[in-house]
Amino acid sequence: MLQTEKNRIKILFLLASVLCIYALDNTFISSLVGNSLFIYVLKPLLWCGIAMAVFFLPALRYKSKLRTRNFINSWSFIFAVVFICIQVLAGLVDGLGKSPYDHTLSGIALNIFSVGAVLTGREFFRSYVVNLLTKDEKYIVFLSVSLFMTVLAFPVQKYLDLQGAESIVKFFAQFFLPEFSKNFLATYLVFLSGPASSLIFLGTLETFYWLSPILPDLQWITAASV
Repeated sequence: MLQTEKNRIKILFLLASVLCIYALDNTFISSLVGNSLFIYVLKPLLWCGIAMAVFFLPALRYKSKLRTRNFINSWSFIFAVVFICIQVLAGLVDGLGKSPYDHTLSGIALNIFSVGAVLTGREFFRSYVVNLLTKDEKYIVFLSVSLFMTVLAFPVQKYLDLQGAESIVKFFAQFFLPEFSKNFLATYLVFLSGPASSLIFLGTLETFYWLSPILPDLQWITAASV
């Protein structure tokens, strides 16, 4: 009972920390300190703090054996490459567009730091919560964590802007469901072998999105199909 209570406190602490960052990102506070300063400095540092907190918490055992970790990590990379290839092929049909991201050396370095820090914090959080909640394949846990991470992937204003059934359907098909599918796989990967595998999977995807000068410009129905 004592250990269960300790686990509950750990989960509540991590959840509160993540929700606090999300709240800061969606209130006037981010504008108060400056959007650029918050996005590229403060927010990454906050997520690094969560990663550090998880790092110093008692280590958890993962589902897979140590000898299979390299195999899982390899397939995490393959999954990401396959997903990228499918999107590019779909983009050849729907169209390709110029990337909106900064591709100067300073811009790339800044994006790598900010996106990498946030991604690392998210995956350390995901891994610890999932493996603290279950030692078996409980899909209610996987679904709940995946849904939580997906909801937090979009700003509050994105939800407030949804007006009418058509915009809601397009949002869920083009953005929410694709994000959820990635989160679900990432959640299962951390259950198997910890944050390294999900970081390889999502990190490969993010590297493509942020560094490629050309990106697929998919219609909402195509994005949902992919």
